[in-house]
Amino acid sequence: MSNSSNSWTILNSLIDDYSDNRTTYNAEKLQELRESISLQLFYLSDSFSEYISTYDQAEHIRKSKMAEREQFWRTQKDDDGKSMTIAEAANRARIECSEEVENCKEALRKKKRAEIVLTAVGQILNSISSRLNMIKN
Repeated sequence: MSNSSNSWTILNSLIDDYSDNRTTYNAEKLQELRESISLQLFYLSDSFSEYISTYDQAEHIRKSKMAEREQFWRTQKDDDGKSMTIAEAANRARIECSEEVENCKEALRKKKRAEIVLTAVGQILNSISSRLNMIKN
């Protein structure tokens, strides 16, 4: 199987090729390009599923730590010796969990990129299919 970074590079190159030459390629070249794009998308499937599971895990870690820290702060007294309000406890928990929030944001960015690429490549493959149908008819 191809490695992920190489597959990204190849996929980008294939899509650039299609973008530059879509009106000049014959049916055979379009079909070859379509198959190559599909193959690179397959090679990226493991990375895409990893992005999704990494986000799910990061979100779970963030929520768990936020809940734990918020619960901790709810049992503490503020500077005046009063019990902390829910809002105060939540604010302190957010401050303490900034690393988990950043990890979650980065994981979400990768997950969303994978979703966008899947959608866009699907549309490109449909476009190639339409061009093939126009050439054949």
